[in-house]
Amino acid sequence: MTDLFIDGIRSIAVVNGVARLELVQMKRSPQSNKMEAAPAGTLSLPLAALKDISHQLDKAVQRLVPDGEKRAQEGRDEEISSALQNL
Repeated sequence: MTDLFIDGIRSIAVVNGVARLELVQMKRSPQSNKMEAAPAGTLSLPLAALKDISHQLDKAVQRLVPDGEKRAQEGRDEEISSALQNL
C-alpha cells in the first residue's frame, strides 16, 4: 500500500457515475521560492463511495472541532494561571 499526503483538492469531476478528485500538494517553486499547489495524483471512485467518505469526514470533523476548541481553551487557562502565579 502507498501512503499519499495531500494538502487539498484542486477539482472534482463526475463522469459516468465516477468521481475524479484532482489532488494537490504544496511545494516550493524553484523559480519564485514560493509555495505553490502541485498535482499529486487523481483519486477516482464511485459516487456512492464519495458520499460515504464525505459522511465519514463530516463526522470526524464534528468530533475534532470541539476537542480542538477545548484544548485551545485549556492552553489559554494554563497561560493565564502561569501569568497569575508570576505576579
